[in-house]
Amino acid sequence: MHTIYYSEEQKVTNKWLWLLMATITVVYIYGFTEQLILKQPFGQNPAPDWFLAIIGLIPLSLLFLMSTIKFSVQINEEGINYRFYPFHLSDKKINWDDIASIYVRKYNPIREYGGWGIRTLSFTRNIAYNISGNDGLQIELKNGKKILFGTQNPEELEKYLSHLNKIKE
Repeated sequence: MHTIYYSEEQKVTNKWLWLLMATITVVYIYGFTEQLILKQPFGQNPAPDWFLAIIGLIPLSLLFLMSTIKFSVQINEEGINYRFYPFHLSDKKINWDDIASIYVRKYNPIREYGGWGIRTLSFTRNIAYNISGNDGLQIELKNGKKILFGTQNPEELEKYLSHLNKIKE
């Protein structure tokens, strides 16, 4: 077992996103109850019952997905392990020997990567794993690929990288 020098776990905590999804789900449950249980048409041009039942899977699935998403990063003497659950079923690993440059930086998630989540730019070799915020761990690999991990603890992360003499700019 390897000694973990730094560990961070992030979940979806954006209150506005949870509020939006909860509102959509409540409206759906109201319409579902009104039309399928109380047998009162929902809206002026109600959807068929089967469609209303199926379309409800979308907000419920998104709420479930939001509650299970978890991004974790661990730094140890061999390198960096990360996982963006449920999209990665096991840890991914970057060995220190594969890293050309690594540093903590500010970034613009929308301008640089088009938002949050697992974001790839097909015309470059860049990928970002982020849930919220605008601080990140930038990793430039020797093969030219660039990976950015969002972080909520940039100062602590930088301190650990400095302590391990791993900051390479």
